[in-house]
Amino acid sequence: GYDYANIESLKITGVLNDVDFLFIYRMMPNLKDLDISEVNITALPTQAFYNSKNVENLILPNTLTTIGEQMFYQSKLKTVVIPASVETIEEFAFTNCTALTSIEIPASVETIDATAFKGCSQLATVTFEKGSQLKTIGGGYELYNSRYYYYGAFCQLNELMTVDMSECTRVEKIGDYAFYGDSELRLFKIGTATPPSCGTRAFYSINPYSVLKVLSGHADAYKAATEWTRFASITGLDE
Repeated sequence: GYDYANIESLKITGVLNDVDFLFIYRMMPNLKDLDISEVNITALPTQAFYNSKNVENLILPNTLTTIGEQMFYQSKLKTVVIPASVETIEEFAFTNCTALTSIEIPASVETIDATAFKGCSQLATVTFEKGSQLKTIGGGYELYNSRYYYYGAFCQLNELMTVDMSECTRVEKIGDYAFYGDSELRLFKIGTATPPSCGTRAFYSINPYSVLKVLSGHADAYKAATEWTRFASITGLDE
């Protein structure tokens, strides 16, 4: 008896299957706010919100462990609440989400794969929660038909200004071109004592006046580490 086509806000509890997500995708064109925090699933259906034109504000299931490949590729998503259960954000998960302006990564996330946020042209701030378990930010590149393609997790984001990883104490690797071409990146904070290894041009073409804030007493180590020297200024977090 519901007029599904005109529903704008919806909260769902219980269990959802692939057919249910397809129904939301196709039959609810005016749905903007979706809360599925109490849906008991560990993974969403493949490409559940791929190129989605309706949902703008989403609260993900509290039991979710992975945000799958291309899950929100080129969707109209503006805000998303990622639960504290997610451990991996896979390739192309949020690629080309051009309405997304900020993202908060929960402490449980250990891996952010290549291209996860590439093309999020309005993304301005990225924040990692206290107690972050992050170990790897992915990246890569390839030569195809005489042209290079870059796959950094946060590469070529023209509006990205602030990355707060001050709570990330376990980072081991930042991949090739991970933050390449982020021309407005002005402030980057990291709480890992030993500088994480960086792939090719991980911070190439960031803002020429960029500031790196690191764990107090470890600035000299970052000043001597490959790729981290691309920051104009490197000082302690408490300075």
